[in-house]
Amino acid sequence: MKIITTFKTDNSVDDVKELSHRFKAIEEFAKQQGFNVNSQFFDEGDKYIQAIKKAIGVNYEELISKKRTSLLFYCRMIYAKLRYEDGSTVISIGNEIQRSHSTIIYYLRKYDDELQYNKQFKDIVDEISKCL
Repeated sequence: MKIITTFKTDNSVDDVKELSHRFKAIEEFAKQQGFNVNSQFFDEGDKYIQAIKKAIGVNYEELISKKRTSLLFYCRMIYAKLRYEDGSTVISIGNEIQRSHSTIIYYLRKYDDELQYNKQFKDIVDEISKCL
């Protein structure tokens, strides 16, 4: 069983710190009860997410959705490439967009071919690059 909890807030940094502190207490309790806990805090204000949203109109909720449209596929692939080039691991990228590490590896392997042979993909990459 996997439980994913998402908190979204526009509140102050102090409110977010308080929420983070309380969430860590819940994690500790879960660990004491024998649950395997793997948590990660993700900033929706991430520059790559914001660039994708500004250039293409795809927000974070759409990026992590189960939808399989070509546009979302391209956006996920571009996001994975940008994060990987920025030093993130395939596991952490997968956690951020709720995909397996093997999917992220697939995105990274496929990226250069798509960039070279797919005009639509190249146009999307160019639009996102302008926003960075």
